[in-house]
Amino acid sequence: MALPTAVDVRAYLEGYGITEEVLSDQWINNTITREVVPFVETTIRQSLTEVKTVTERYSGTGENSLILHRRHIAELVKVEYIRHPGIANVLYQEVELDGQKGIIFLTYEGAVFPRGDRNISVTYSYGFSDPPADIKAAIEMMAGAKVLNFIGARTGGGSVSVQAHSRNFGPGGKYHDVIGPMFKSAYDLLRKYKTGVVGA
Repeated sequence: MALPTAVDVRAYLEGYGITEEVLSDQWINNTITREVVPFVETTIRQSLTEVKTVTERYSGTGENSLILHRRHIAELVKVEYIRHPGIANVLYQEVELDGQKGIIFLTYEGAVFPRGDRNISVTYSYGFSDPPADIKAAIEMMAGAKVLNFIGARTGGGSVSVQAHSRNFGPGGKYHDVIGPMFKSAYDLLRKYKTGVVGA
């Protein structure tokens, strides 16, 4: 299976005693597929289960480059200049893609994307049928943090105090000292896949 499973999360949490008697595989797998994966896909604007093809409209700026709405583009299919409804579109042939940065360039001298409102149509493929190792690691970390948070909540947390006995795990609850760093490490791994461009 391309995405991490409960087995991978248990391996990541080695030493915490999270056996199947403590928490079922079904709970962990459901958390991965229903919570963690959708969150990661939204964060990096990528599909983690399949390669998808999309057509998007961009506004030309009079420059020879355009920044796309996603990074880590798998393939550029076509780029068109939409001159006017009812008039044939101009298909750009000499276009270079920097897929890692999500930028396309016109490669012939003096060529620019004409200024206009959503006058450039770009069709490209994105996503992963098998996510890279760093994305899988981020999913394992986030799922692991959710597992520890769920287990920790079973045994209480927050501020509980009675005479001659005090248990205070702090405002973050039990395991807060590792849950926070797990999420931070996961975000650090995903940072290079994120883009500041807001999709249309």
